[in-house]
Amino acid sequence: MKIEATYESKIVIEFCNPEKARAYFIDGDWKDSFYTFDDLEDVADLLGSQLVDENSWRWNFEINKWGCSSCEGFPEFQSKGKEITSFNDFGADHGEIKAQIISQIELDTRPTIIEQGTS
Repeated sequence: MKIEATYESKIVIEFCNPEKARAYFIDGDWKDSFYTFDDLEDVADLLGSQLVDENSWRWNFEINKWGCSSCEGFPEFQSKGKEITSFNDFGADHGEIKAQIISQIELDTRPTIIEQGTS
């Protein structure tokens, strides 16, 4: 039997230097190779969706911590508990990016049976 439950995550993305981030991700040449965004909210939306996805995280043996590098064109992120920080950005000039998962809660919907097992 397979049962599906729905969760909601809240994550805060902080661009420590928003001017640098805007110049790099929105106004700079970066968009020619990766994604085109209208504003930093769009950047944060994509990053947030990757950072809350547990399948995006792998153990990074170089730093001996959990790391997330699944979002092409963005720096790798490391986890320090609920605090997430960018690192290993190979000299990119977008400023530091921090994130924090505030909550991950089950919604008020009842889990749904999506496949009935056979007996």
